[in-house]
Amino acid sequence: MVGRDGSDHNICDVGFGCSQVLPVLVAGIELAHRARQGSSATPILMVQEPEIHLHPNAQAALGSFFASLSRLRSQVFIETHSDSLVLRVATHVAAGDISRENVRIFYVQDVDGPNRVTPIQISDNGSFEPPWPGGFFPQRQAESFELAKAAAAGKSTRPEQQSFDFFYPGKR
Repeated sequence: MVGRDGSDHNICDVGFGCSQVLPVLVAGIELAHRARQGSSATPILMVQEPEIHLHPNAQAALGSFFASLSRLRSQVFIETHSDSLVLRVATHVAAGDISRENVRIFYVQDVDGPNRVTPIQISDNGSFEPPWPGGFFPQRQAESFELAKAAAAGKSTRPEQQSFDFFYPGKR
């Protein structure tokens, strides 16, 4: 593997995530090749958690990779827990790179009894409709807002926020 600076790297030394995602990238490139050949069958790629063991920047880059595949006459099914990947896809919709009609998101929530499946659309501006259930994406926004408020005030803005006292055995 060759780094951006031209240096050689053994793929075994660049992290476990790289070796995990390599088959996904190869399968995506193969899908793109088949789609460009104009075969009568619609090429399909199905991937479970492609973001595993990857840095959030790499997860977002995967979102761009999958968005580029969606512009071809193909279908890509992704099961993910990566907000970075999903937000990057939403960014491509907002930028007009891909159509919101070409993206389907299903949020599966374990509720008492059978799982609940909530379809979520991405609007033309990249927001989620309806708002994301379970606080998954809103948590990031809320934490960023609290961080900005705390930085501006120079202290915690959450009176209910707990700090944890860690102590060593025998010392208090």
